[in-house]
Amino acid sequence: MSTESRKQKHKENLKTLIIEKAIGIIMEKGYSRFTIRLLAESIDYSPRTIYLYFKNKEDLLHAIIENVFSETVEVMTLASRQNIESADFFRSMINRHIRNALSNPSFYKAVIQGINSSRHMPSESEKRLSELLSHILKKCVKTELKNDTEKSVEILLGSLRSTSVMLINKGPHLGEPEIQNYIELYTDIILRGLT
Repeated sequence: MSTESRKQKHKENLKTLIIEKAIGIIMEKGYSRFTIRLLAESIDYSPRTIYLYFKNKEDLLHAIIENVFSETVEVMTLASRQNIESADFFRSMINRHIRNALSNPSFYKAVIQGINSSRHMPSESEKRLSELLSHILKKCVKTELKNDTEKSVEILLGSLRSTSVMLINKGPHLGEPEIQNYIELYTDIILRGLT
């Protein structure tokens, strides 16, 4: 391996380490208590090193969001290739999304904050996720959508995020059966609206 290749590999590894450590800190402390200085200390580098990779805290959050979306797209792509009934796949996707939100509430809220930021521009993975959801919606819908599918996907994702945050906020007061009931009720309402 040449010196240049080693340097490039080191840069890629360091960027991955920065993102992974940032995710860990956000999950533990929340986005509001996350700082570049705290991140730098956790990886034994100076804050200036992190700024070589990311312009600021928001830029790092957008890289984290891209990371999350690319993983989601990968999972959904694999799952969509299986011969699963569209409604069952849809139920599974909603359940997985809400369960992930509930298992990492601080991180989920940080990602939502980043997505809702006025400066946020959808990444390639976000666009791919929307395409996958559009495809799934078209398979689930038995009647023509009044508007276009793209807007329907936006509405669906918005309502899913809101429901997830609502359950996070109620979380300490809900038992597992109640959480599952909310998820099933939400899914049924969405699927009934689509058919």
